[in-house]
Amino acid sequence: EPDQDEITAVQKAWLKKHLNELEAALYGDDFRDPAKGYRAFIDPDSFIDYHLITEMTKNVDGYRFSVFYHKDRGGKIQGDPIWDWNLSFGNANGKQGWMPEYWLWPQLDDKDCTWYRRLFDDPDFGQRYVDRLAQLRTNVFATKNVLARVDELAALLQEAQKRNYQKWPILGRAINPNYFVGSSYDEEVAWMKKFIETRLGWMEKQFPPVPELALKLDGAGPSAALSAPAGEIYFTLDG
Repeated sequence: EPDQDEITAVQKAWLKKHLNELEAALYGDDFRDPAKGYRAFIDPDSFIDYHLITEMTKNVDGYRFSVFYHKDRGGKIQGDPIWDWNLSFGNANGKQGWMPEYWLWPQLDDKDCTWYRRLFDDPDFGQRYVDRLAQLRTNVFATKNVLARVDELAALLQEAQKRNYQKWPILGRAINPNYFVGSSYDEEVAWMKKFIETRLGWMEKQFPPVPELALKLDGAGPSAALSAPAGEIYFTLDG
C-alpha cells in the first residue's frame, strides 16, 4: 500500500470510491452494459492477458498474491504489471502447480480470484478470452517460440548458474515447495520445457479449433471457404 509521501489522502479516497463504483457496476444487473457496467471502469483485454499468462505458466501465486493494477489519469484500470513468478512452470507442489493439465483458477474462491468469475458471466468476455488465446498461439504463445526463449535464457545463464550453485549448493536437493528436483541444471531446464509444451497443448484442446480460411478459384470466380473439424462457424461481413 503506498506510503503517505507517495499518495495523498484525497487521491486515496478517490481511488477507493472508484473501486467501490467498479464493484457496484460489476455485480449489478447492468454489468454487461458498455456504459453502465464493468467495461466503463476496466480494460478487459489487460485482465484477459493477466489471466492467460497466469494460467499458461500455472503460477500458483497468481490471482491471490502480489497482484497489482494500475490506472493512468483519465484511463481505465489495467490488470498489470505482472509480478512474483517463482512458483510457476511446474515449480510448485501445491494447487496442482506441478500438473500441466487443469485450470488453476477454479481451485480458488472469489476472495482469492477477485472479479473473474463475474467477468466470465459475460459471454462476450469469455469469447474474447478464447479469441485472444487463439491469437497468442500463433505468436507469443506458440510452443516453438516459448521453448526457443527458454533455450535463449538457459544459454545466457549457463555460466552464472555454475557460480550460483557453488555459492548455494542446492542443486539436486528438495527444497519446499519444489515438486521436481533435477540432478543438473540441464535436467531442470528440460523438465520445465516439457511442462510448457504439455501445458500449451492442453490449454489449446480446451476450446474448439479456430476455423481455417481458404481462397477457392473456379470458373465462377474467387470465393472464400471456411472450414473447421468441429462445431458451427459464425461470421460477419462488416468486420
